[in-house]
Amino acid sequence: MHVLENLYCTFDIQSMINARLIYTPENLQKAFSVHTRKVFPVRGRILLYLGLLLVWTGLLLWLINFTQQVKPAYLFYIVAGLIFIGVHFITLKNLGKQAFKQLKHRASLEYHFAFNDTGLTIQAQNTQQFFEWGNIQKAVLLKDIVMLYTSKQMFYFVQEGNITEGSFSELHNLVQSKVSTILK
Repeated sequence: MHVLENLYCTFDIQSMINARLIYTPENLQKAFSVHTRKVFPVRGRILLYLGLLLVWTGLLLWLINFTQQVKPAYLFYIVAGLIFIGVHFITLKNLGKQAFKQLKHRASLEYHFAFNDTGLTIQAQNTQQFFEWGNIQKAVLLKDIVMLYTSKQMFYFVQEGNITEGSFSELHNLVQSKVSTILK
């Protein structure tokens, strides 16, 4: 009886927070938007910066030589810059759809997340992965999404509405106490 009481107490201390997630283009769009904005802010905007630089260069060359005939190179810089800016915004708008297509059959699976004091367990179909908190490189904590990075580019995310047991604030607190690098 004494052993069972200790086992019960140990389980009670390691209370779990559970979540369920099915990927959709919308939740992937949210996750990848946060990923590019928070984790790779410059890399995510490189086309925008390049486009602005090309437009600025074309306009500057045109203003310097304003009295002369407009050369096709000036227009090329401006048009190419506008194309880069357009591609940047189209790409940002379609991140979720592109990720959903790349996931193929994995996108239709239902993922179950279990968080406790030792780590994170992810279960989908017949597979199960366990990540100790020490293996989580960084986390992004926002008011409605938690993203956990197991490598530089690979992340798992849970949105506020996906919690099935526990609360989203408990998940925030647990991740804050266990992960060393937190981005907000």
